[in-house]
Order: sequence, then C-alpha cells, then structure tokens
Amino acid sequence: MPIKYILGKNSSPKDRSEINLLSSPIRFKLFVHFVLIISLALFIGCEKKANEKTDAQPQTTEETTQTTPEQQPVQETIPPVVIPDLSGKWSGTFDARSATLNVTEQSGNDFSGSIYIAYRNPLNKQVTGKVDENTLVVTMSDMGQGRFHGTYSATLSDENIGTILWKKLTGTFTMKLDGKKYSFNFSKK
Repeated sequence: MPIKYILGKNSSPKDRSEINLLSSPIRFKLFVHFVLIISLALFIGCEKKANEKTDAQPQTTEETTQTTPEQQPVQETIPPVVIPDLSGKWSGTFDARSATLNVTEQSGNDFSGSIYIAYRNPLNKQVTGKVDENTLVVTMSDMGQGRFHGTYSATLSDENIGTILWKKLTGTFTMKLDGKKYSFNFSKK
C-alpha cells in the first residue's frame, strides 16, 4: 500500500494532488534509511535505559541492606559462657550422712579437692573432676583405690534462700566395686 501525503490548504491545486512518497527509488531508499536510523536510535536508547536499570539495581540492593538503627533486626546477644567457680567448702549430705566437699584447686573446667563423709568410720577421699559450663554437669572420681572407690555425677544449680544466693550440687555416687548408688547434696554460699 503506497504512503500518500496531502499538502495543506495554501498549496496550489496542482500540489494538492496526492503524491506517492515511495514512488521513486531514491525516495524509497531515503525512507528505508530514515526508518532504520529511527529504529536504531530507539533501540540504542532502550538499551541504555536497560543498562541504567541493571546498573541501578545493585545500588538499590545496597540501599535496602543498609538500614537505620531503628530498622535493624534485633539480634540476640548470647552472653559468653562462664565456667562456674567451684572452689571452696561445700556442706551437705552423702547417703544421709553429714559430708563436706572441699575444692582446693580449679583450672578452667578441671578441679581437685577432697570429700569427707561422717560415717561411723569417717571417709576422707581425694577427688578430681570436671564441670561442663554449658550443661552445668559436674563429674568427679576418687583418686585412690579401695572398697569405696567410685564416680560422682551431679548437676550444679543456683537457689535463693532469703537474700542469700546458694550454689547447689545434687547428684549420685556410683561405687565401682558393685555399682551401688548413693545420693548426695552439697551447697555453698
């Protein structure tokens, strides 16, 4: 279909006749070149906008990751794990008898000391042990050998009695000889 152009009112009647713009080969070539130049210009312009959008996206991402202090998510700060201090004199009971645990040395999780149990023939044994700062489980074992040699397993806890904070050590002793278990409870200020 030929493209036609109608001249305005002030043109002569001869000029008002319809002129076919694509009728000559030169006009056709000019038209094709014009369309190609316009298409190329539009394509390059769109390409630049697309590049500008992709260049702008990382900046947007950076801006969204940068937040003001009011917008930052609340992060739970986990306090550092503290190794409980077991050193000192612990008083309590062992197999329903009066007993004392005296921790004389502690280096990190490892400790040593003695345990005294007021049986008819009192026992005084040297012990070594470890405390797990995450679970608050205390394990000990007797240093010497003998009939009453065994292992201790206890849980460390805190208890407020009045205005005083007491540390409590509650667990069981297992004899190596026959596997009998005896309960014990110690506390210290």
